[in-house]
Amino acid sequence: MLRNSMKILLISSGTEGKDGWSVYTRTLTDGLQQAGHDNYHAENLGTPLSYFTNPLFAFLNAGKLRKQIKKINPDIIHITVEPYSAMLPRLGKKIAAKTVLTIHGSYGVRMLQGSVNKKRSCWVLQHVGKCIVVSEYTKKRVTDEVRLQCGDIVAKQFSENVEVIKNGVEPPAAIAYSENTVKQILCVGGVKPRKGILESLKALAQYIKTTDKNVHMTIVGSYKKNDAYMQSIQNFVYGQSLSECVTFTGTLSDEELQKIYTQTDLYLMPAKTTPDTFEGFGIVFIEAAGYGIPCIGTNDSGAAEAIDEGVSGYKCNPNDIDALVKAMENILNEEKIDRTACRNWAEKHTADAMVSAIESLYRTLV
Repeated sequence: MLRNSMKILLISSGTEGKDGWSVYTRTLTDGLQQAGHDNYHAENLGTPLSYFTNPLFAFLNAGKLRKQIKKINPDIIHITVEPYSAMLPRLGKKIAAKTVLTIHGSYGVRMLQGSVNKKRSCWVLQHVGKCIVVSEYTKKRVTDEVRLQCGDIVAKQFSENVEVIKNGVEPPAAIAYSENTVKQILCVGGVKPRKGILESLKALAQYIKTTDKNVHMTIVGSYKKNDAYMQSIQNFVYGQSLSECVTFTGTLSDEELQKIYTQTDLYLMPAKTTPDTFEGFGIVFIEAAGYGIPCIGTNDSGAAEAIDEGVSGYKCNPNDIDALVKAMENILNEEKIDRTACRNWAEKHTADAMVSAIESLYRTLV
């Protein structure tokens, strides 16, 4: 009979950050602890992206990780940050066989790019115990890339060894909505092209000109003032006289962000997809829906699976500004999306459901 409690070693970049890797690992850690499992975290492994840019990084740190594994003797090893999987070939097949790798999105494609990364990742996908992907879209994109880089046999093996387990969050227990005299739009995420910030601002400018001037957009997330993309956004804001209608807050505390959520009428993030960059799932859409906020996202990425079309919001081509404006009108002016329906959608994607599915997957390897 299997033990109820397992020893699980999580290989991540930490749980304190605001990035998707940290949030996922923190949610998983808390859920596994509540389920009675013993959690451990690998230490001093360096920054994740160094594993892609410096081939020796994985070689040097694999020995350090091997010592931690020997000391803990875990039942399961779970790599929640894709670049760290580059150490697995040095750790060997026996360790790989009890390892789970979560692929969140773009890095599942990037880990196969470049001759050294390609060779290591093809080995990983052949020998890792199980893979998790966070959406059907991510599964297809990564499978296609594996087929291109590693061949049909490895792609078939990956497809059979991967399980879709969508991200989850806990909706707030109670919400006191604000009655806004100015309609409030929100986007949460780093200011980068993939988030579709410029497209959102173009839609905002058109909405103000054609529909309603009584609106404000808040963009929460890190940015660099001298970054070329941020400069193009600032130029657009000034050129369209949107300075009074747009606020960039930078990174906020959880308490500050929660307050903004309760004051928001629309979550807008028409994320963009490129050949090697895409939204794996878009947990922020579920988080917003948990506050009863209708969402507008993209129709071409894993984020499409985080929105229930016509129920929790709308999915649009991020380059179709007219479609974005129409969706904004449907939500802000015609109130076609019900807040309770948004809450109900979010409650289908809870952290408990995510952790329970991952726990069941672990037991297939014990």
